Amino acid sequence: MTTMTDQDKEWVKLIARELCFEVTKSIISEHIQSCPHGRSLMNSKWLLVGICIGSGMTGGGIGALMAKLLLMG
Repeated sequence: MTTMTDQDKEWVKLIARELCFEVTKSIISEHIQSCPHGRSLMNSKWLLVGICIGSGMTGGGIGALMAKLLLMG
């Protein structure tokens, strides 16, 4: 029976680490695309962004209207 040298053991560790990294990356990518909780969180995030942009635009429009009315009168 042959024994592994320290260099062989280090090589096995590096290969195992690379393999685990690639598998984990693939699993996480698949999970992100199919997770129902992540999808609902994504939809909620976009709804919040839309509300913030809409309220900012509405507030700016009302502010411009008020300024125009005050300057005319």
